[in-house]
Amino acid sequence: METKGIDNVKQQIVSKLTNKYIHNIAITFHNAPDGDAIGSAVGLALALQNIGKIVTICTNGFSDMFSPIMKYINYCKYLKNTFDLTILLDCSNKRRTINYIDDLSKYLIVIDHHTDS
Repeated sequence: METKGIDNVKQQIVSKLTNKYIHNIAITFHNAPDGDAIGSAVGLALALQNIGKIVTICTNGFSDMFSPIMKYINYCKYLKNTFDLTILLDCSNKRRTINYIDDLSKYLIVIDHHTDS
């Protein structure tokens, strides 16, 4: 495994997330999100809020069983060109996520642990 390339990607992501000009961040995930997607999104959102970012989770919807965790974060169904940065979690295929992902912001970071998506 080439760690130099991975380290470079990590550095680029951290640089973008901590950039002082990046204030409003959208987080999204695959359609019909499971606990993995919801937990990752809420955890990242809370961490980014702790460093002063404004974060909104953009989703087509989620199961009522996730309502207790989603109450800790802002979420929406559609906001066009409102964000400085979009993060797609738990999915690397934009066809499997919200239809309007390309409308959210100019920048997109994809973070996914699946090798086949």
